[in-house]
This record gives sequence, C-alpha cells and structure tokens, in this order.
Amino acid sequence: MSRAARTVLVFGVYLIVVGVGLVVIPNTVLGPLGFPASHEIWPRVVGVLALCLSYYYIAAARTGHALPQRPLAGPGSKVELDGLGLRRPGGG
Repeated sequence: MSRAARTVLVFGVYLIVVGVGLVVIPNTVLGPLGFPASHEIWPRVVGVLALCLSYYYIAAARTGHALPQRPLAGPGSKVELDGLGLRRPGGG
C-alpha cells in the first residue's frame, strides 16, 4: 500500500470515528468543538454523511484507485458565478 493510499485509509477510519460519534452521541462530539448542545436531527444526518464518505475513502484506499484530483466544476460554473455576481467578470 502506498503512502497516499495509507493516508486515504487513515482519513476514512477518522471519518468512521466522527460519523459514529455524531450518530450515537452528537452532543459529546459537538461540545469540545464549541457548539451548543443540539436536540435536532442534523448532527446525526452529518454523521451518516461522514459514514458514507468513509466507505468511499476506505474503498478507494483498498483498491488503489486515485481519488478525483481535478476540479469537478467546469467552465460553465464560472459563467454561472458571473451571472450571480459572485465572481469578477474576466477574473480568474
């Protein structure tokens, strides 16, 4: 296993720990990060999302496939950002 794959694997394990923590005991995870105690569903939803991402990262590390390293947004997104006024026209 290459160093890059090992890094991706470790990050996947980290996401499992955070995801399980947010699903099972969200207030214990949120407290040290400075967030107030929450009785809503959203911390648990984020935990499930972290668990889904952990599967993706661990599978990529085990198979040796590279993760996407190019921007997922193409030139069309620049036009959309120009139209919304979120990017300077003509800027990079």
